[in-house]
Amino acid sequence: MPYWKYIVCIVKRILPMVMLSILIYAILGIQYYLQFGSWYRAIAIDFWVVITSLTLSFSGGAVGNVSLGINNPIWFICVLLICHTFLYVIQKLSTKYQFYPVYGFICMIFLGISAVTYKINLPFLNASVARGYYSFFLGSIIAILLDKTKNRRVIYVFALVTILLYVLPKLLGWSFMYNNWRLSIPLVFFPAILTLGTYSLQNIMIEKISRFIGGWSFEIYIWHGVILLVQGFLYKGGLIQYNFTSFISFFIIVIIFSLLMYSLEKRLNSFFWKKVNSFIGR
Repeated sequence: MPYWKYIVCIVKRILPMVMLSILIYAILGIQYYLQFGSWYRAIAIDFWVVITSLTLSFSGGAVGNVSLGINNPIWFICVLLICHTFLYVIQKLSTKYQFYPVYGFICMIFLGISAVTYKINLPFLNASVARGYYSFFLGSIIAILLDKTKNRRVIYVFALVTILLYVLPKLLGWSFMYNNWRLSIPLVFFPAILTLGTYSLQNIMIEKISRFIGGWSFEIYIWHGVILLVQGFLYKGGLIQYNFTSFISFFIIVIIFSLLMYSLEKRLNSFFWKKVNSFIGR
């Protein structure tokens, strides 16, 4: 499959709803500036930021090396596309030169770790994109292990033991065991939790529920920045205070609103791409 077809399949799934969240955030963000005379969370919205945000190119790559854009949580979607690009390249190279792609994944993990450890700040090799490298490719290796192994139970037991060994020092008050938590959490603790979480996916009903939760969590991710901005309006206007009650209210609103957007996502995608195809004459 050509690269453009591969990446278009991914973009078609995420782009319409992401673009909608970016545009709504931009409108509200400009209104926030006009009303209060300052940008929400100091993220200035101008023509360039709008373009780089809508094209998902504002973080990690050559266009911009800072993880600030319109609807800032979207920065990791930019990183995700970069990771998919490297995944495609590694798979192509592994086919051409006859090596196991996992070796390439391991190189990407260590490349990400080195960028974080040595504070490298280069296009496609900086703190923003590096976290994506070691998370994305470690997840790819776990998926391959679960798919290829004949005895998954061994992997699940190992994941459970890993979680217990990670949590136990905390319970004992051994704080010195967590000096490198920025790497140990994404490379040790979270992968073990995710691995254990796949234990019951052989059940078709549980798999469907997991897919639903995965899609819903995507909506929560891309919309919580917008709702935070709305909360900023209310706080700046003196209508609410940041306290436990407002936090719980925000949490509930994000969940309900994201569930609504999840139910609309397929229709939005269909409408958006029909308009695009009609515009380009397809």
